[in-house]
Amino acid sequence: NLLISDVGGALWRRLPDGKIELVAGMAFPSWFGRDVMAPPKDGAGEQAVLSDPRLLAVDPHGNAYLEETEFNLDPEKAVSLVCKVTPEGKVQTLARKPWKEEPGLYLVSGAAAGEDGTLYLALGAESSNLWKLGLDGRFERLAGNSERRGYQDGSLAEARFDWLGGLAMDKQGSLFVGDIRNRVIRKIDPSGQVSTIAGTPGQKGNEDGDRLQGRLMGPTGLCVSVDGALLMTDGRQGVLRRVGLSGEIRPLPGSF
Repeated sequence: NLLISDVGGALWRRLPDGKIELVAGMAFPSWFGRDVMAPPKDGAGEQAVLSDPRLLAVDPHGNAYLEETEFNLDPEKAVSLVCKVTPEGKVQTLARKPWKEEPGLYLVSGAAAGEDGTLYLALGAESSNLWKLGLDGRFERLAGNSERRGYQDGSLAEARFDWLGGLAMDKQGSLFVGDIRNRVIRKIDPSGQVSTIAGTPGQKGNEDGDRLQGRLMGPTGLCVSVDGALLMTDGRQGVLRRVGLSGEIRPLPGSF
């Protein structure tokens, strides 16, 4: 199934047979007398109100995580929310945060969901911070420091990043991070160790090859395929690329 978030106020699901069905929210709410600027509201199916929803991630159980906006004429009072939508269409708000507070939820550059529903987020303009949203609704900075950008592998406390992009999590609980300005893909294993698995730090390019030869422009979108390899969008090249289990980089068929 393919999940599609609609800024008009709905979450849709495309089924394998090509049919499209509404999961939550309302299609064309203004047609039915609903205020398109109405604040988000939890509920089931069409009883829920989704405000400018953006799909962040889907966990292994099929739960979708959305970022929404509670608009206000005074931008200083606008609020961002993270909500969870079950496969049955039940919407539950997990966290709320004013735009003016850090971390800025309205500046999500990457997200991934774990087996237990923990959400991992790359937040902030050109952020070098990786955050975790726990089941209790609390935010915790997991790694990185925007005041000390750079490149360094090691423990979560030691690691440095420079502008985080796409995030993805595999079945073993390892988190993969697109490190845009460092031109590499990083891996955070379940023990909290950060390593580089593809690309060469600081060297941009589009060369395919093994772990030491391949070059990246800037991995902005990541997902894990069924065989454990990584699929990614790479910078502004208009290409899709595949990173194998040993770090080799190859183009995907049909890429430009």
